[in-house]
Amino acid sequence: YSLFTDFSTAYGESPYRIFWFSAVYILWFAVMYGFIGIAGAGEDIKAFSVSQSAGENMAVLFHAFYYSMVTFTTVGYGDLTTVGIGKAVAMMEAYSGPFLVSLFVITIYKRYMER
Repeated sequence: YSLFTDFSTAYGESPYRIFWFSAVYILWFAVMYGFIGIAGAGEDIKAFSVSQSAGENMAVLFHAFYYSMVTFTTVGYGDLTTVGIGKAVAMMEAYSGPFLVSLFVITIYKRYMER
């Protein structure tokens, strides 16, 4: 646990490390959503597929990244949704996202208040 905390957040001392860890965290969830599938209102479920072109798979990744960012920040526009087990994955991301955002804000505050 201590090694993970040091790697991911530098014990709340490095805002840059928290920022990059959060970016990788969001991208990791986006890839998971790409495999699970996401859908818009009245649209078919979009997911990665070997039968699709690289451009179509990149479009799926873009939509999944957008969904992941909206979920991470708990904005939740509602224009996209995930399906099946993806709902549990989204709950995990929505639960952990605000903690990382608040840790980032606290770290920035600590850094500039020490000066």
